[in-house]
Amino acid sequence: MEFNPSKVELKGLILSIFASIIYLIIIIYNIIPGLPLSGNFLNYRESLYIDKLFGAKSFFSICIYYNNFICNNGISLWDCC
Repeated sequence: MEFNPSKVELKGLILSIFASIIYLIIIIYNIIPGLPLSGNFLNYRESLYIDKLFGAKSFFSICIYYNNFICNNGISLWDCC
């Protein structure tokens, strides 16, 4: 089985990989504390980093729970709006 993409498919593949890398960098930057404008997904009321990241009121854990709930229950984002 060969993969011979056309120019348009190759351009789309490269753009999607680039966008995914940018997205991952933003997510990682928002869970690292101590950098300028970083740590937005952390709950700074906790003392340990693991509690800041996965605590009950951290933005990161709330988003993970919300996304798992939507995916596991077959609810699309269009149904929620």
